[in-house]
Amino acid sequence: MKNDKDYKDYIAKIIGVILIASAFISGYVILNDRSIFSPDGDIIEYYLLSRNLLIIFILNWIFLLGLKLIKK
Repeated sequence: MKNDKDYKDYIAKIIGVILIASAFISGYVILNDRSIFSPDGDIIEYYLLSRNLLIIFILNWIFLLGLKLIKK
């Protein structure tokens, strides 16, 4: 029974590391994609700001979930 718990903890830590890595990789890709921050055509400032804040918010929660799974 104890081995089963250790196995689940190990899987949770692996998933946590994958989530943290995906948050960093996604952030890097998003920051390097200029079309997200300066699209062609008319720029609506509040739309760009809210979209960028939403992306940062989602990546932040993915990172925190990964940390929680690692520290579990």
